[in-house]
Amino acid sequence: MVLSLMGHQNLSDEIILAERGEFYAYTAEFTPDRPVFVLMKCKANKNRPVEQLPVLGSEANVLFQFDGFNQARACSVETAKLQGLIDPRVNWQSWVETHLGLPNISTREFERICSQKDVDRLVTTCMEVCSKEEKFLDLAEGSIVAVATSDGKYGLFLLEEISSESILIAACHVRL
Repeated sequence: MVLSLMGHQNLSDEIILAERGEFYAYTAEFTPDRPVFVLMKCKANKNRPVEQLPVLGSEANVLFQFDGFNQARACSVETAKLQGLIDPRVNWQSWVETHLGLPNISTREFERICSQKDVDRLVTTCMEVCSKEEKFLDLAEGSIVAVATSDGKYGLFLLEEISSESILIAACHVRL
């Protein structure tokens, strides 16, 4: 995937909502200190600390867990709360359902969807696999994950690198 981290350090920690109909393609790095994945506008950091969950609300979608060298798991933020992985006192009132799945697409197809901004194929791919109610996904380098939220966000991400200290993804998403 030819996406660059150039300018990554200049991204904002402000909550900058994704605009409806706008297609985003980017890379992001997640660490144990910043394991929350938010599908926001590309001017915003996609990686956030768990402590920001109360202010992120419906923008917080996925939590990465680091399970050792070259292994990781992903789950929705809601699942993380229900499983006791985050503080159960976090206010849920403004949160949305997030569903994850492992689509049966190749890296080449993922790259095509992102580079051609193929919203129809992105949404179809996400809808096909995200209805299976997967709670936790075991991830490895090369895994492709689909994300769909109840507020109309659809995304795909490719795990490019995984270590015990970071996860690097290439991703694309749209909010309808």
